[in-house]
Amino acid sequence: RNLRLCGLQKVRSFDDLERNAGFASSDVANLRAIYRNVHDIDFFVAGMLEPRPSDGGVLGPTFQCVVAEQFRRLRVGDRFWHENAPNATLNTDRTAFNAAMLKEIRKTTFAKILCDNADDIPFISRKVLEQSNKRVACSTLPTVSLEPWV
Repeated sequence: RNLRLCGLQKVRSFDDLERNAGFASSDVANLRAIYRNVHDIDFFVAGMLEPRPSDGGVLGPTFQCVVAEQFRRLRVGDRFWHENAPNATLNTDRTAFNAAMLKEIRKTTFAKILCDNADDIPFISRKVLEQSNKRVACSTLPTVSLEPWV
């Protein structure tokens, strides 16, 4: 149903799961044994069986799309999201950040937050949520200026 949103090919048969979506033949055989029709397959079950990308991702393309779309909707639907423009109709004209403030906020990284708030971390991975042996000095990470708020 949501494949159009994700730009994925529609699955019309069990054979399509293997041929077009890359499912393992053993998984397709198990699904055939449980479900009468490919359209009866539970979304979560199919998402968990969907092949993972070769670049090391933990979710297949359908779940990647659904999670990304959910985050997009949360951001767009939140009138107080820090990147939404000031809007008098939504009563956010005095709560939203201006361009100079946003520029400073966007300099912030999780690595810099950890460096600033933990004891004795001289070096850190620039992208702390990714596995990497590459470290940078905390002192080289961008610093946020509070000048736009003054």
